[in-house]
Amino acid sequence: VFLMLTVEQYNFEKYLIIAFTESGSPVPHFYFTLTLSDSLLTYVVDLVPRVELSVNNNYMKVIFAELTETWSLSYSLSDKDPQWWMPGTQKALLSPWCISGCLPLTSFQPLRKYV
Repeated sequence: VFLMLTVEQYNFEKYLIIAFTESGSPVPHFYFTLTLSDSLLTYVVDLVPRVELSVNNNYMKVIFAELTETWSLSYSLSDKDPQWWMPGTQKALLSPWCISGCLPLTSFQPLRKYV
């Protein structure tokens, strides 16, 4: 599924990609969203589990254990919880390994010469 929303009067763009895996498959769904505004870029990347993690420890280890180092690195790059800007209801739908953030667009200024 791909969705795009643009609200020109507010200079706002939102992109959402969700890749659903086959019914009955243990492979998590892929979730990616990117939001651009005048001054901020927010993003979320996640693998949405197919089972309740609290009662499926083996599934959690097989699917998500390898992501722990990457998640820890992304978390260490910020002085805030990476999901501080996200409402609790949205957090409840994502995995504990969700990588997200909110960055000022000025942080991309050094890349302008390459883009």
